[in-house]
Amino acid sequence: MPLPMAYAAAPKLAETPGSDRGPAVRLAPLFAAYVADAAIERAAVAGFDRYGRLRSFAEIPGDAHAIADILPAIRSVLGETDVIELVIAHNHPSASASPSARDRLTTDRLAALARLAGAMLIDHLVFGVDGIYSMAAGQLISRPAIAGHS
Repeated sequence: MPLPMAYAAAPKLAETPGSDRGPAVRLAPLFAAYVADAAIERAAVAGFDRYGRLRSFAEIPGDAHAIADILPAIRSVLGETDVIELVIAHNHPSASASPSARDRLTTDRLAALARLAGAMLIDHLVFGVDGIYSMAAGQLISRPAIAGHS
């Protein structure tokens, strides 16, 4: 999928000093068009290079928790040149943004898959009726050191 027009200029993934919501929360507008206010659960993934520039973006069709449905989008994003960081987002159409046990399990699996590909899942944003939850800010994503990552 081509990069969303508003983000083709490659936004930087810099953390705002003093932010307690995680560096990727400022990317919420990137995902909002795909997942916010949807009547059904939807998901999308974005890939960034080592400078934090957006390099690739893909919607995830189907069940946002089924690894088989997620893998083609992840493969597509990781297939772009220089992608080493991923941010995934999905919505809870009629529920709180708090991640479910299933969200946590899926995130753990995606983080492990990203590491196998030499990349790092830096955040998983959950859009709900009450706002946006950053799993990174909530310390729900483990981040082991990877060579080449800062």
